[in-house]
Amino acid sequence: MASMLRELCHRVIRIVNPTKSLLQTVSTRGLDVWARGRYSIDIRVGPGTREIDQLRVANGGQLNFRILVPSVSALLAKDAVQRTPPPSRRPRPGMMAAPDPPIPIDLSFFADYRTYPQIVEYLQAKCAEFPNICEFVPSIGGQSVEGRDIASVRIGTSLGSANNTKPQALVQALMHGREWASGTTALYLLHRLLEQSRTSPLVQQLLGQVDIHFIPVLNPDGYMYSHTTNRLWRKNRRRHGLLDTFGVDLNRNFPHRWASPNGGASLNPSDETYRGPRPASEPDVKAVIDYVSKEMPRMIAALDLHAFSEMIMRPWGDTPDQTPHEEQYKQVTERMAQAVNRVHGQDFLAIKSVDLVDGSTGTANVRPYSVAIELRPNPETENGQFGFMLPASQIIPTGEEIFGAFLLYVRNAIANPLRA
Repeated sequence: MASMLRELCHRVIRIVNPTKSLLQTVSTRGLDVWARGRYSIDIRVGPGTREIDQLRVANGGQLNFRILVPSVSALLAKDAVQRTPPPSRRPRPGMMAAPDPPIPIDLSFFADYRTYPQIVEYLQAKCAEFPNICEFVPSIGGQSVEGRDIASVRIGTSLGSANNTKPQALVQALMHGREWASGTTALYLLHRLLEQSRTSPLVQQLLGQVDIHFIPVLNPDGYMYSHTTNRLWRKNRRRHGLLDTFGVDLNRNFPHRWASPNGGASLNPSDETYRGPRPASEPDVKAVIDYVSKEMPRMIAALDLHAFSEMIMRPWGDTPDQTPHEEQYKQVTERMAQAVNRVHGQDFLAIKSVDLVDGSTGTANVRPYSVAIELRPNPETENGQFGFMLPASQIIPTGEEIFGAFLLYVRNAIANPLRA
């Protein structure tokens, strides 16, 4: 509880033109980075001046910063009020309470953020509604640290056919518990594809060409903890020995370039970007690696949804070296950004991950046509004040602006597959 109260007194600052020394300090200390850009970084800091003074020293004695969120606690309180359900009617003495109503499976599902059990219920219901093109997978293999299955869904024609040799695409989200908008966006993409499979020749053709696998909640423990205890929880819930310290950053635990010297991951278990004791040490990460290896041998595209910053990012995250397919990546991500921005007038930027002010290593950004999207809000706009707590009223607009870009992305991977 004391740790939680300390968090509630924090602020978010933006540092402009940080030095490499400052970025190294942010990385090694695992400070909580809210957003990052080419020339700035937004960091959550505690009350008082101690952390700011330390950052100033690391930056060579000068620190160009401004306060973006003066009170994280006020932001959390506002978010909690928006999410508070209306009081239920209490049963009269001697009467049993009415059971919870079933989760809606139409667009009203997206009127609010849902818990993990509600999301699993939704996935089951949608596959029951579309049994010929949707298959519910209760577990991708293994369980999370706290014993939860990681559910997925695969959609496409000829799913059960032994002769199915179609290519496969992956959509994964909620690797970080607090990034609720990433999960709802993955679910919205699934919803639109299923609904439009009835009427859209384009979607019907797409599902005849490719099977699409959805893992909407890769970090169920961290996601549920962000619902019940700490809205800003990022990592999973791994307990580190006898210490009152929890969590590994799943997006720093993948084997590719794990522990790269170029930073982006912390050695300290208390830090937000703690990479874990070894590559793929976490059951969530191992489960998705094994699932892709066994169930997706013909994968042509992998989309990783995150929040927030309004960016579409291509590899690599820790080196300026180009991938063997830099030009293809650059072209498709720029077209995706244009497609997103046409829908609601947002300002998404297509960028190489390493071109941000701080790099990242040990991420999932290593598969064919591996692209990460940082969703709304844009920290430069008025919406940026919401940070990870995007209002539920923006769930559907967020999904709407990503849907067309997603179709473009998958169709491009079918037409122009990357060759090793």
